[in-house]
Amino acid sequence: MESENRKSNRSDHESAQRPRRNASVRVGSVRVIPELLRNLGANPAEVLAEAGVPPELFDEPDNRISFAQRSQLIQLCVDRTGCRHFGLLIGQQAGLHSLGLLGLLVQHSADVGGALRSLVRCLHHHVQGAVTTLAENDRTAMLSYSIYETLVDATDQTGDGAVAAMFNILRALCGPDWKPVEILFAHRRPDDVRPFQQFFRAPLRFDAEHDGVVFPADWLQRPLAAADAESAKDVPIYMEWIGSLDGNVNAVIRPQVTGYLIKQNYREGDLVKTGSAAVRDRPAHFRGRR
Repeated sequence: MESENRKSNRSDHESAQRPRRNASVRVGSVRVIPELLRNLGANPAEVLAEAGVPPELFDEPDNRISFAQRSQLIQLCVDRTGCRHFGLLIGQQAGLHSLGLLGLLVQHSADVGGALRSLVRCLHHHVQGAVTTLAENDRTAMLSYSIYETLVDATDQTGDGAVAAMFNILRALCGPDWKPVEILFAHRRPDDVRPFQQFFRAPLRFDAEHDGVVFPADWLQRPLAAADAESAKDVPIYMEWIGSLDGNVNAVIRPQVTGYLIKQNYREGDLVKTGSAAVRDRPAHFRGRR
């Protein structure tokens, strides 16, 4: 199925596919890690300390962690809990709600295809270090996830989590009647596939070229339930920058005579015209000096 010719939609942020320094990820999709550690009998404080990750990082979903450090943390969680499908457990609790503002934009698209293209186009705001692709042909479509960040741990675990998250996103966009054709994993078949079978309830293929979800292409034209395309145009984007303001023309007032000023006819930052009275002095002072 992957070998068939597909029309591909990648992020228009093409530089996202080239390795960059300090690639980072929003913690929104991995905020469940402390809870999962507790449920599996591990001490979250100890595991996070060993990974060098401050616990308060998980307080806000928009906080960011480096892609490499997140990968190290996930691998450490696997080692300390003995759970070989820890990444899958992370992804099972991820979805549109994990994407913050991007999730809001996606779910207010007109149809499933538009929603997925918005996801692909804007995902670099959520994660750097990986790219999501939407490919389609006449019969099937595939939403896939590929890690391009080099020398990172737990790529199999990260891929499993991404596939589960994509599965949840597609189910949320399409509704309960949606069913995938096949679920793809870019790693070898695990010793225990039951957690994967129980969650996806669909054909699984391991050792695939990409991590991804394959589904019937006609779903791309389906309208979203209660979609409001106009709302997507009005989603506010807030960015904070540190800067300074400076006028186009700056004037410095220097005294030419001695005396006392009794009034200033301008405020800091006002525009003043040539020849206008900027200040008023004490008239008696000059009358006494004639």
